[in-house]
Amino acid sequence: MAALFTLLNGRFIPPSDPAFSLTDKTIIITGSNTGLGYEAALRCVDLGASRIILAVRRPEAGEKAKQSIRSSIPSSSCQIDVFKVDMADYDSVRSFVARVKSEVGHVHGAILNAAIMPSKYSASKYGYESSMQINALGTAFLAVLLLDVLQSSGTGDWQPSMVLVSSTLYARVKPDLVARWRVQSKKSTSSRSLLDVCNEESKRGMTGLELYGLSKLWLMVVLQHLAKANSAVKITAVSPGPCRTGLGRNCSFVARLFMVVFGLLFFRSAKKGSRILVSGLRNGGHGGLFRDDADAELAPVLQDEYFEREAWDAMVQAISKDVPSFEDDVNAIDLQPR
Repeated sequence: MAALFTLLNGRFIPPSDPAFSLTDKTIIITGSNTGLGYEAALRCVDLGASRIILAVRRPEAGEKAKQSIRSSIPSSSCQIDVFKVDMADYDSVRSFVARVKSEVGHVHGAILNAAIMPSKYSASKYGYESSMQINALGTAFLAVLLLDVLQSSGTGDWQPSMVLVSSTLYARVKPDLVARWRVQSKKSTSSRSLLDVCNEESKRGMTGLELYGLSKLWLMVVLQHLAKANSAVKITAVSPGPCRTGLGRNCSFVARLFMVVFGLLFFRSAKKGSRILVSGLRNGGHGGLFRDDADAELAPVLQDEYFEREAWDAMVQAISKDVPSFEDDVNAIDLQPR
């Protein structure tokens, strides 16, 4: 009953609509052809942004989103560009950042929103569970590569910012489960990292919702580490709450049907949920989780400094196996793996 009341409260008392100006600002938004990302892009244009980069996996979908934004706000002079990026592919992410650096220059804010919710375990081409790859590893890679671009874009009245779109579902991962994974990693005779152990465990019948929450826990590790290592860019995670979007499109038909019916009753619209994404550009504490217009207390699983260190090191190790230069990228912004 308490959970339903919380959902109803979120449904009818959404986050405040951001009202600050984005005049002369360039904002990158990943996963912006639909759902929360599209609505966030629309709001950024409405707030006066001079340039929006729709970072999408399918450029044709991005072009449709671009035209839709143009039709919705025909008076805007905002430059809207569609850049391809596949968050499941490191080469695509690096090519995207190279294009940003060569064609865009200053970037004042980045909303890293692209994510998937799987129906069950499936491996990415790098061997990690697909939502872990996209929601956490791919986002970590992009975040590190974008930091120096953002750092160079600060002005007297604007601190560049990075918004990581998370979820309170990360808190469902219990500390005792994480502790068990850490023990297994330390006892491993095959040099399995904490992430490797977690990946093996995720093959054992986890639901799509559980896999999604687990990926968001690893994203929160990215938040914690980058926030500690950097102060020039404000890095904030946001939780939009349950929203009516296409996030569950990979789930089973029954699960999708349930989400549609249940969502009509209890979930926020994508438009209202996206408010917190845009608000995160200015509001929310550095290194914190911003939801419902306030900083939320971090769950106990994230209050273990040793876990954060081990988890970050495992992520750097995992990415570096396929992108050896990533350690140089990390070192270049003074983020030495510990």
